[in-house]
Amino acid sequence: MPDKAAIMDGRCRFLRQIKMNALRTIIFLFSLVVFSTVTVFAQSRSAAPLSKIEQAFSKGDVDAIAALSADRVEIAVLGKSRLYSRTQAKFVLKEFFGKYPPVRAKFSEPSTTDKGLFAAGTYRHTANNQSLRLYVTLRKDASAWAIREIHVDKAAR
Repeated sequence: MPDKAAIMDGRCRFLRQIKMNALRTIIFLFSLVVFSTVTVFAQSRSAAPLSKIEQAFSKGDVDAIAALSADRVEIAVLGKSRLYSRTQAKFVLKEFFGKYPPVRAKFSEPSTTDKGLFAAGTYRHTANNQSLRLYVTLRKDASAWAIREIHVDKAAR
């Protein structure tokens, strides 16, 4: 028959093991909550500029789009692509909005990396009541997102 000391030692080891497992579980759950919160926060921060871009395209607000753009922006409208300064981009976009007056712009789920953000969506316009595909690429500069590319293509049928 085992003595009391051996039984107590076994129980103590068992209780320590339970405590360690509980501690590991708590640490794991805490880490999961923290990293989930960081991911959601990062996604919401990347969605903020897209929301502003959606609003600007929906209103045809050239100045707002230019304010969110980098110094040089690649713009491709229905296959014609070129790199423009921010000022030149305003004229190109103004011409675009003149030909295709906006109804609404809406982006789908964005794709985010360390330094970049890409989103695809639709641009509805009043000319022929049709939609165009709208793509934007943003890069993270010092502390803010800046539009680097705007592509507008015919919608797939």
